[in-house]
Amino acid sequence: MTATSILLKVALGLVWTDGLLEMGLCESCLWWIQGGASGPYEIENPAGGTFFMNSEPQHLLVAPTRAAAAAGAFAWIVVGSGGILAFVLRSSRFRDRAWASMWWRYWPHMNIFFTLYTLAVVIAVNAIIDMHDGQTIDTAVVSTLGPEVNYPLDSWPLPNFYTAVLDLQLVKGTSSEMATAQTIRAHRNTMLSWRWNLVPLIVIQMAVCILAWLVRREWLRPSAPKTTIAKEDVEATGTMVS
Repeated sequence: MTATSILLKVALGLVWTDGLLEMGLCESCLWWIQGGASGPYEIENPAGGTFFMNSEPQHLLVAPTRAAAAAGAFAWIVVGSGGILAFVLRSSRFRDRAWASMWWRYWPHMNIFFTLYTLAVVIAVNAIIDMHDGQTIDTAVVSTLGPEVNYPLDSWPLPNFYTAVLDLQLVKGTSSEMATAQTIRAHRNTMLSWRWNLVPLIVIQMAVCILAWLVRREWLRPSAPKTTIAKEDVEATGTMVS
């Protein structure tokens, strides 16, 4: 086994793990929102008193999160698991069968496509989130809506909206209200985690992509022919030595 093959196996383990982590972080946020996001939230009104607000804005941008989840799933299944399968097939007795040969020969080509997809997701997700950075929730507006009405102003990527919620004065008078605030903060941190986890994911995928092509060249390199020595030649050699 060459050093390149060893490095590729290590990189496959990393991309398999990081892809699964990315998908899990994204899906946990989406499930939380689909479950109501621990809302509605009770907020202290700067003008006096408190009010309840809906836990989701009217224009919540979930597409970046779904795209990041897809990037993680592709890295986990196609790049990571697919690379492991390529190694297994290449070293098995099925290596020369059409279906097996097609997989280990063309799996590096698929890496290029999914690496470019992850790169596009990294650029798009960070651009969208940065475009909405610094947005705040207008308490004069949201205090008049009630808990059944979604906040109508602006469009919101997931991390931006719940960061803005945490910037409001959440009521924390009871243990359940404290738990709600902690849950919002934990999921907001998870949203930031899946955003920044895309960076090591694309770096590892690029490494896998390069190593896969180097290993593919080794796999396709014709092996040296084996030299066989006939029994008669061995006996003749022994006679000459004697």
